[in-house]
Parts: sequence; C-alpha cells; structure tokens
Amino acid sequence: MKVIDAMVVIGVKENASVEDIKRAANRLMKDTHPDTCGPLATTEYTLFMIKEARDTLLREAEKKAHPCRMCQGRGWHPSKYGAIECKQCGGSGVAV
Repeated sequence: MKVIDAMVVIGVKENASVEDIKRAANRLMKDTHPDTCGPLATTEYTLFMIKEARDTLLREAEKKAHPCRMCQGRGWHPSKYGAIECKQCGGSGVAV
C-alpha cells in the first residue's frame, strides 16, 4: 500500500507522529469492529485495510527515524574521487 493511500484510509496528515497514527488507527478499528457493527464482510475488509495502512505508515515512520547505516544519513560516501552516492539507500540517506 502506498503511503498517501494509507494516510487517506486512516485520516492523518503527512506530518502525523507515530502516536497520532496509532491513535487514529485504533479509533477506526474500534468503530468498525464486528462486535460493534455486526458481522459484515465489509467490516472485515475495512479492518484489514486499516491494519495494512497503519503498518505501512509505521514502517515509513521507522525508516525516517533511522538513517542509513552505510552513509550515516548523508546520502553519499566520501572517497578519494569525491562524493559517491550511497548504493544502499539510493542517496536518500534513509534506511531501506
């Protein structure tokens, strides 16, 4: 699932913190749980989508929190030939 789609499913903004993501996902899960809404097939699919969106956003937040180990978050390596783009993170400086 793409990050933008996950934000729309959960209803959070781009700069949402990990706590905001968890809070919004838990609220949605509680509202669409089969015990409160009844045993509908749509609630199971909705719960699946909420869990998938939450996991996607938390993975992205985890990546942003930890820089690439190889280049220490710079996106490049020093060398005798000048700066070389990091092959592990693709120059983004964020761990993959």
